[in-house]
Amino acid sequence: MNRPPLPPEHGSWALLACAFGLGLVIAPARPWDAVALAAGLLLSVHLLRAAVGAALGRRPRPGAWLWAAGWTASGLLCLADLVFGCRAYGLLVPVSIGAVGMALHIGLATVRRLDRSVPGELVATSLVALAAPATYAALGGHDVRVGVAAWAALSASGASGVVYVRMLLAPARAARDAFASLKPRLGSRALTCHFALALAAIGWLAASPGPTSAGMTLAVIPLVGRAVVGYRRLSPKLPCFVRVGVWETVWAVWFTVFAAVALRAGA
Repeated sequence: MNRPPLPPEHGSWALLACAFGLGLVIAPARPWDAVALAAGLLLSVHLLRAAVGAALGRRPRPGAWLWAAGWTASGLLCLADLVFGCRAYGLLVPVSIGAVGMALHIGLATVRRLDRSVPGELVATSLVALAAPATYAALGGHDVRVGVAAWAALSASGASGVVYVRMLLAPARAARDAFASLKPRLGSRALTCHFALALAAIGWLAASPGPTSAGMTLAVIPLVGRAVVGYRRLSPKLPCFVRVGVWETVWAVWFTVFAAVALRAGA
C-alpha cells in the first residue's frame, strides 16, 4: 500500500475543523470518549472521500481501494460505538444525509467533473458543514433547530469563500483590454451572495435576542467587507493565493467563533 490519498483542497480541512469545533462548543456535554469517536468518524469520512476519488480517477492510485475499505471500517466502528454505546441516535440523520450527498458528489466528480464547478463546490461545502450538527448530535445535542442553524451558518460561510475565490480567479479568463467592461459581471455573483448574507444577518438581528444577534452580526460583517474590498481591488493581475488561503482560514475561524457565541446564547 502507498501512503493514504489526502483531500487536496486545503479549504476543506479548514471547514471540517471549524465545523467540528462549532459542534463541540454548542454541544450540551463533551465527554472525552464521545469527542474522540466523533473526531474519528469525521476524519474517516473525509479521508474516505479522497480514497474513493483516487480509486475512481482517470489514473487510479494503487492501493486506494484498500485505504477506502480501511476508512470505511474505522468510520463504521466509530459510528456504531457512538450510536449504541453513547446512545447518540440523533447522529443518524446528518450521517445519512451526508452519505447520500457524498455518493452523489463522488459520482459527479468521476463522470463529469462537476465537483469543480461553482454548484459542485457549494454542494461540497454544505456537505462538510454537516459535521457541525453531526458533532452536536454525537455529544448529546437534541435540539433540531440548533443543529440546522449550525449547518446553515457554516454552509453560508463556505458559500462566501467559494464565490469570493471564484471572483478572484475570474479575471484570469478575461482579456486584459476588456477587463474594465467585464468587471461588473465578474463580481456580480460574489456581491449578490454577500448582499443576501448581509440581509440574513439583518433578519437574525431583528428576530433574535441581543447576544445571539450580536454574535451572528459580528460573524458576517468581515465576510461582507472582504467581498466588497476584493471587488474594488479586482484587476487582471491575480493575487497571491497563499495569502488568500491564509486569510480565508482566518475569516472561517472568525465566523465560527462568533457563530458559536450566537448559537450558545440562543440555545
